Amino acid sequence: MQKNPIYGCDSIEWKKCQTDKQACVYCGLMMDKSYIDLQLKGVKGKTNVNLWVHGGCMYYLGECLEMPAPQLLCGRISKWRPTGDRKCLFCDKKISKSKEAVAWQIDNSNDDIKTVKTVVFHESCRQKLADGFKNPNF
Repeated sequence: MQKNPIYGCDSIEWKKCQTDKQACVYCGLMMDKSYIDLQLKGVKGKTNVNLWVHGGCMYYLGECLEMPAPQLLCGRISKWRPTGDRKCLFCDKKISKSKEAVAWQIDNSNDDIKTVKTVVFHESCRQKLADGFKNPNF
C-alpha cells in the first residue's frame, strides 16, 4: 500500500492513529487507537494541524465533496473566508486573502480535543481532492 493515497499530495497519508480523542471528520465517530487510517495534515502559521478520516469513510467524504453543497451532508465541512495565512491541503499553495467565502474548510467539531483545528483547500482543488478520496492509489 502507498503511503500517500492521492498521487502528488504529501499532506494526506495513511498513518497509525496514536489517540482515541479525535473524531473522523466525515462520520464524527471517535478514531480507534493503533489502527491505520487517513491523516489530513495542514499548517496554520507555524502550527501543524492533523485531522483524521476512517478508511471506510474516505470514499463517502469524496462523494460529499463532489456535491454542490457538501455542508448539508457533513456539518464539519463549510465555506471559508481566507485570511491569507493558510495553505491548501491538496496543492500546498497559499490561499489568498479574500473578503468572500471562496475556499473550503474541514474542522474537528466532534473531537474530545477542545482546540479547534481546521484544514482548508481551494474551490478549484475540491474536485481533485474528491477524486483522490474516491479512487486512491494503493
